[in-house]
Amino acid sequence: MSEDSVHEQLYLFDLPPLKKKASNELKKYTDKQVNERDITNFIINILEKRQKPSAFELLKKIEEKFGITALMRLNSALHSIAFSKSNDFNLIAADRRYCQSLIEDGSLEKASKVNIAPKNEIISTIDDLLTQASSQ
Repeated sequence: MSEDSVHEQLYLFDLPPLKKKASNELKKYTDKQVNERDITNFIINILEKRQKPSAFELLKKIEEKFGITALMRLNSALHSIAFSKSNDFNLIAADRRYCQSLIEDGSLEKASKVNIAPKNEIISTIDDLLTQASSQ
């Protein structure tokens, strides 16, 4: 072990405990019990407004609304919308394809591994679709 890594380890252990206010703020994002249906309804609400955020933007919206623990249920919520046999959610086919593409093209997985997306990568899906349509 190098001297630098020992110093870093000691520094990590020497950090002061969170102040009560900061601790309460953190609990606000981690203590919420969110079920898949809540997230599904939130996504449907977004789609009904004819919004199609990028994977990163969707992750951010869900984290802001429900907290970071809700992201664990996002994939299954998208699956229930994209791959349901009947149109239980009264969505148009394009909305279902949007959810399916977030899962299948890997953008959701990629966005979940990135803390901060570079500005040039935050492009709404609708912008991509418009670009594709104009090039055809």
